[in-house]
Amino acid sequence: MSFSVDNPAAARIFPQSLTFLPEGYSVPQTISVFPQSDCLAAGNRSVTLQTSQITSGDSNYQSSIHPALNISVPVTVVDIPAQFRNFVCSPTTL
Repeated sequence: MSFSVDNPAAARIFPQSLTFLPEGYSVPQTISVFPQSDCLAAGNRSVTLQTSQITSGDSNYQSSIHPALNISVPVTVVDIPAQFRNFVCSPTTL
């Protein structure tokens, strides 16, 4: 199962995919959505988390295929104080 956001300039996802195996199919897995650091006071916004269609090679699971989903995720952006806005800022990557 893979994940993306509709606006990569606003947020990024980690990890970008999850794999569920038979021995751990019921163990929850976590993805995180991080606001992108652009050094601009943009305020709060939302992005759409997009999932791929869930499929399986296991014939016991094929009858439960789930379609892709779009989930709205709020992104809280901390405004940069005016005294720090003249500094050079480079976004970090994973």
